[in-house]
Amino acid sequence: MSCLAERGDAPAWDGVLQGLGLRPDGDGYCGRRIRFRVRSGWGTFESNGAQRSDALRGQLGRPGLWKLCADERGALRGVFELPPSLLALAESHAARFQDLAGWALATAGGKLDRSWSPPTRAEVEGWLPDGALTLQVGAIARQAALILDDDRLMFRFPVVHEIPRSLSAARRAWLRELLVDAQNRWRLVRIGMNGSSEVQAQVDLTGAPHHALEELVQIGTDALRFVVASLVEPADFLVNGAAGCRAVELGPTGRSPKNKRRER
Repeated sequence: MSCLAERGDAPAWDGVLQGLGLRPDGDGYCGRRIRFRVRSGWGTFESNGAQRSDALRGQLGRPGLWKLCADERGALRGVFELPPSLLALAESHAARFQDLAGWALATAGGKLDRSWSPPTRAEVEGWLPDGALTLQVGAIARQAALILDDDRLMFRFPVVHEIPRSLSAARRAWLRELLVDAQNRWRLVRIGMNGSSEVQAQVDLTGAPHHALEELVQIGTDALRFVVASLVEPADFLVNGAAGCRAVELGPTGRSPKNKRRER
């Protein structure tokens, strides 16, 4: 999909975004706190201004698809992405696209619109393909959890059940590099540390419009399975494997971080 300047006319989502307070700006639309662009067919909402937060801390459990990703300069920004099939709603169902854009803006601050109500468990389970919440990668098995209550709809897989306190600083650095890269690389899935010892991957659909939920559940769980499948073996290798391997003891910079304080 081309930007406004390339097409010479307004894209289908122009009226919706302007109605929500975002104005044409360069290759996208910009509001006071949020901007919108189309990247590789995905509708991407992005927070204005860099954030100083840790990409793997304090993000788990936030409502909606927001996650922290590094931009081209390495600065962290909040990102919320809509799949191409849902972005296409702007062409034929402007009101439905407005609901999706409103969901992104409403959850940007980490809070939920209390008027939202979740689907029933029977509905969600009916949308899931068989085996969607179970994953086997080589000898490693992972079981996802469906979190569904009065104000939450989320799927989560454990990536690492427990990081030993004795794990070397170099291996911790490699693990962090692996997780941050996956968070930047793959869409929809949020990765983070739950406390000091567990790594989780999540897709949070809390607040999503009901008309989009079936498609989001299917796309989101597919993305979650793919990301977790790509992470569990290298993460397990860094945490539990390769005893005596000098490469993983040097750390991503190629230098031993012996003098660095271990993460608590």
